Amino acid sequence: MTRRLREHFKNALPTAFLLLAVLLGGASGARAGSIANGVLQALSMVAILYCLWAGRKAPLPLDARPLVWLLLLFFAFILLSLIPLPADIWQQFPGRERAAAGLALIGMPGQTLPHSLSPQSTLASSTWLLPPIAAFLLVLEAGSKARKLLVVGIVAAAIVSVALGVAQLVSGPHALRPYVITNPGRPVGFFANANHFGTLILCALPFCGYVAARAVRRASKAKKASGTALAVSTGLFLIIGIVVLRSVAGYGLLLVTLAASFLIYRRAAVGALSPAWMAGVGALFLGFLALASTGPLQEQAITGKLSDQRTSRKVMAATTMEAIKDTFPAGTGLGSFPHVYRTYEDQNQIGTELVNHAHNDYLEVALELGLAGVVLIFGFIIWWGRQTVRAWRASFEGADLGRAGSVVVLVVLLHSFVDYPIRTSAIAALFAIACALMIPAVQSARRTGKTSSEAKAPDLRHLEAD
Repeated sequence: MTRRLREHFKNALPTAFLLLAVLLGGASGARAGSIANGVLQALSMVAILYCLWAGRKAPLPLDARPLVWLLLLFFAFILLSLIPLPADIWQQFPGRERAAAGLALIGMPGQTLPHSLSPQSTLASSTWLLPPIAAFLLVLEAGSKARKLLVVGIVAAAIVSVALGVAQLVSGPHALRPYVITNPGRPVGFFANANHFGTLILCALPFCGYVAARAVRRASKAKKASGTALAVSTGLFLIIGIVVLRSVAGYGLLLVTLAASFLIYRRAAVGALSPAWMAGVGALFLGFLALASTGPLQEQAITGKLSDQRTSRKVMAATTMEAIKDTFPAGTGLGSFPHVYRTYEDQNQIGTELVNHAHNDYLEVALELGLAGVVLIFGFIIWWGRQTVRAWRASFEGADLGRAGSVVVLVVLLHSFVDYPIRTSAIAALFAIACALMIPAVQSARRTGKTSSEAKAPDLRHLEAD
């Protein structure tokens, strides 16, 4: 393979992996997409090994190290939760009374068991981290050309998904759907869940803002106009996709996403944001949190009738909170939610529908990982906030992609209040890509002999032009 072919291959890898993740990782449940996700996880392991081999001589960027430490702490907790413990130890963890009573009832008291109440689910859930880890490493090693190609891939994946969603609506409730367990009658694109399809569309909008930001910097008026027109027309097409989707959470998030996407363009066209603009963005953010916490954005809680059903977000949140009170701070183990939740449900309301997630990822993490999960969430949010401030305050070329990445992370974090988008491999990979985009391109920094820590200064221009 010639040097030029190797360069093209390396530049295309992040985009190719993203497209594979969208095609194979559209389902979050093992029943819906176990084979496709298994293939994606195997390919992810290959990609991880490739990245470790390719970057074996390069130091890890300083901005990426906090995330690596958080990931290592997460895996350390998972390993500890799988170590078999004597009965007099594991029974001391909060919420183990039911498990102990059940074992005693069947004549098996004093069993040696791990901290996790469902060790098989813990192992299976751990493998779902492979796609986002692979996506993060691929983009972290990518240069400016590869990152620009990745933007094309993200927007193209969203456009094709919207077109497929429209075809699904026209073709009937069960036609052209990649998964058997899905939302009939609603567009789902390459996903099993319509809401996760909406997350992909929303996450593509900030990159339309990035395209407009690139266009406004062009010297040619014709290129400025054509680039802006492309960004606006693509954005309008994606907005139509959200409208067709009929997701209440999607409508609420659309306002925040559009505002942030416009600010990416405005930041490039005008300069640093004034305090008034920042206050407006903050008001939108707080408004969404208020709506998400009080109920108007919870699609299944629109009417009083639905809000009291066992599968409504109101009931699921209350039941999950009850389980958290009994098991915190130890948690119940990664992937144990559906098993634990069934023991707390109202037995008089149990039906044929299985509640496999809390539809609030923060509550689900607090239940499964306990205090460790809460610490990891806050640790990540601190890292994201720090990188976001740097990206939006920086003036060097290339910060636009970091701003777009910060918005994508925000979209997924907000949507996680009313759903579980990041538990879908496709969205998890996109989330990881957005995190990597918030870290300056490694190859560009190497060429000038500067480290990523030097990217903190807003007047340095060591990155290639975006």
